[in-house]
Amino acid sequence: MPRPNSNRSAAVSAVNSSPTACTGWSQSRMSHAVARMEKAGWVRRTPSPTDKRSNLVQLTEAGRRKLVEAAPGHVAAVRRLVIDALRPEQLDALEQISEIVTDRAADILGEATPYQAPLG
Repeated sequence: MPRPNSNRSAAVSAVNSSPTACTGWSQSRMSHAVARMEKAGWVRRTPSPTDKRSNLVQLTEAGRRKLVEAAPGHVAAVRRLVIDALRPEQLDALEQISEIVTDRAADILGEATPYQAPLG
């Protein structure tokens, strides 16, 4: 998962198997989704320097604004659908499970440091 950072763009491969494996999408579906985001001006594709068959996808400033715009509604929906439905001990278990899954994803995907959500 890309880490929020205003100083760099999020980059993922549009045709590499990693994003498709993470989402469960086919390469074709991923490519079409990226094409729609590109047409909207939210991302731009650049050739991968290591794999001529792949592209890197960078979030544009317009895409970053759209992400910031969408975040409050997404957070509210997750709270309403997930967080508010769980008892405190279930939230503790969810936190433990999430840390395990995040650490494993970082190990498998080669991330140096798993994303840590700010507390508060």
